[in-house]
Amino acid sequence: LACLEDGDSEISSRLLSAFITAGPFSGFSTHELALLEKLISIQNEESNLKLYKAARSSIFPLARSEEGMKFLQALISHAQGETLVGLLLDDLRDRLSDMAVIPNANFVIRSAVERFAGVENPSSVSFFATIVDNIWEISSNRNGCCIIQKSLSELSRGPVLDDLLDAVLVRFPEFIRGKFSNY
Repeated sequence: LACLEDGDSEISSRLLSAFITAGPFSGFSTHELALLEKLISIQNEESNLKLYKAARSSIFPLARSEEGMKFLQALISHAQGETLVGLLLDDLRDRLSDMAVIPNANFVIRSAVERFAGVENPSSVSFFATIVDNIWEISSNRNGCCIIQKSLSELSRGPVLDDLLDAVLVRFPEFIRGKFSNY
């Protein structure tokens, strides 16, 4: 790892290429995923996009493990370009209901909420609309309720927050009586 910390881009590019061709990502060890997490932090957007495209088919199995969760959180925190942000949010949106209720996977969703709450693009709007559309299912779960809490704390005043609050108010009596939704 010392060569990566020194910024040796040739070695990091070669390692990244090796990981991309090695797949499937869900079969990688803790150490391999930790190395990928480090690579994400020093690679450019184009390289991270290639890495994510290679890992896309494994997003759900990755999100279920602690190591995979950290890998996906690193991708989320370093995503800048419209293409990578769009792919990440679209893929997370498609599995949001499943991921919201799973212990490690819900942290991936929370990271996306925190990171993309202020981003206004079609993928972000669709991602948050899915949270709103599934608010009761998400908030009624021990893990999922934290996603709603994160959304309420991270979103700025505007249409997305208004939609979220409206969804809560529609079922307000159920929310305040719910075991987890009242958090």
